[in-house]
Amino acid sequence: MFPQWMRIPACILVLASCAFTTGCNPFGKSEPEARSFSIPIANRDTDMELALTISERQQGLQKELDLDENEGMAFLFESPQQASFWMRNTQIPLDIGFFTGDGVLREIHQMYPNVEVSVRSHRTDIVIAVEMNQGWFERMGIKPGDSIDLNRLIRAIEARGESPSDYPLSTSQSLRLR
Repeated sequence: MFPQWMRIPACILVLASCAFTTGCNPFGKSEPEARSFSIPIANRDTDMELALTISERQQGLQKELDLDENEGMAFLFESPQQASFWMRNTQIPLDIGFFTGDGVLREIHQMYPNVEVSVRSHRTDIVIAVEMNQGWFERMGIKPGDSIDLNRLIRAIEARGESPSDYPLSTSQSLRLR
């Protein structure tokens, strides 16, 4: 047991060290930031991480050794563009689907592990790119013309603490009524 005169300094030391340790909150429960979200494509369930920041987009799925069947990553861009991706330090074969701001899938391309040649969209109005296991789109029967669930995507962006208005997503009346 600590002597009486050491109890307060010891308590302060414990609280201070805890405050500087990741994930420790001595004053209340901290909620972990959601890392993945259910965002259907053509009514097929997916479990996607969002890459919203430049560093998240640059990191992508690098260093991942595998993905579950319906896992992937959605990359969002602040302006429509010709999207370009490569597979540096990425160990798993992927498909990438390119979507316009209205949520419509426009193109699907295959990407191969550790290939540093860029895979570019043909279109210049891409706002969303989704990486999934190679062959996933075909296995699920998803093809250009199908759509990602923009309602769910918008909610996921909000859950990450970001503003959906930062991205040129075309919202219809039904989306505004969520």
